[in-house]
Amino acid sequence: MDILISLRIILQMITKGDLKAIYNTTDIVSGGLLTTIKNSLVNTYSGYFEDKFNGLIKDLLNNEIEEQEILNWINNLGDIDKDIFFSIINKNLLSETKIKRFLLSKILFYKIKNQKLDYFHSNLLTNIDLFIEDDFSNFNTIGQNYQKNEEDESEESIKINADNFSSLDYKITISKLQSVGILTSQTYIQSWNEKGYVYIGKSNGFDKLDEYIKEYFSINTKEYEA
Repeated sequence: MDILISLRIILQMITKGDLKAIYNTTDIVSGGLLTTIKNSLVNTYSGYFEDKFNGLIKDLLNNEIEEQEILNWINNLGDIDKDIFFSIINKNLLSETKIKRFLLSKILFYKIKNQKLDYFHSNLLTNIDLFIEDDFSNFNTIGQNYQKNEEDESEESIKINADNFSSLDYKITISKLQSVGILTSQTYIQSWNEKGYVYIGKSNGFDKLDEYIKEYFSINTKEYEA
């Protein structure tokens, strides 16, 4: 088939919105290459996608929830719920670490139990791709070592030892946490100061993320260290 004629047919099909016909015509022009690629991708990744999804559900079931409750929720999804559910699934498929899958399962668990995501879980879902595994490991170290800021009666800030957290990777992690509001960037936050401590403001989301991260590393410490 002449390539110019093929392109003319494709353009006509686009105006009619016939996407299946476009695919079939393009496949013919390419000598069946699209079908070959599609079948190869299906064979290669079908098991991979299934493992990813099963891992998410396995993590979800480690919470106080039954399989039937999950099925009932899935079978009664509204449009907004579908968007959130598929966002969680897609982010899990693209995630390169088990800790992200674990956190996504926590978001899904909260959604099923509470119908609507609160600000923290919605924010975490939106921004989870910003973080790499080292960020979560750094946050876990911060969570294990921070002290209460005795000068802050509201307990809205924490004190960390600057000597332990002055390296570039910790500064980057802290900067990321500030950019999404887990740690805040208000005026009472000071730079790495002469006393050897850093005072950093925290939001309500800090405590919840701290809880999740500690739970993950308590379960996966041996595997992580290996």
